[in-house]
Amino acid sequence: MKTLLTIIAVVAFAGLANAQTQACYGWEDGATALGEYGIVTYSNDGTNVSEGSSALMIAETGAGTGQIYVAWICGLNEGDQVTASFDVYDMTAGSLYTSTRIWGHTTLADDINNYVASASGNSTYSDGLGWNNLSWTWTVTGATCLCVEARPYGASPYDQAPNWIDNICITAPEYATITFPGGTVANEDETWSGVKAMFR
Repeated sequence: MKTLLTIIAVVAFAGLANAQTQACYGWEDGATALGEYGIVTYSNDGTNVSEGSSALMIAETGAGTGQIYVAWICGLNEGDQVTASFDVYDMTAGSLYTSTRIWGHTTLADDINNYVASASGNSTYSDGLGWNNLSWTWTVTGATCLCVEARPYGASPYDQAPNWIDNICITAPEYATITFPGGTVANEDETWSGVKAMFR
């Protein structure tokens, strides 16, 4: 699965068939994040990976709730559903600090930093037992774009070991545009960063 990008079109049935596109990304291209909010650090790192050769090392390094933007899905309509998942490495079992959650917020289409509202996310934290997977499904309201966040949690003096995230996958309507740190995927694309897009 660990190519730079995999795209698979799947069909979801809910009375009528609504085509969905799944795109995955793994930081092998050296990119980091699409942006951040709060006092956080992050870097492309090959010392701890779920698959492949790179992952994103993240940490909260100051007070507040840090947010690291790892995907941006645009061209959405009211009521559309978007599912995101990523692997998290965390070795702090039994402690909230340091751990990670998957979260999101909505934006306007012109700018990932053009914040509309929190979209919330999964209240489950990484389990502190090594690599585990976090996921969440959002129903979009009041905006055309959804930003997926990795939220690391630390505590004063903010010197705990970092977490890593890897293998982010997004499932969205086929007409949506999905942007990862390494680039943008549109459903009409045949290639992205040299990797063939596969549609079924």
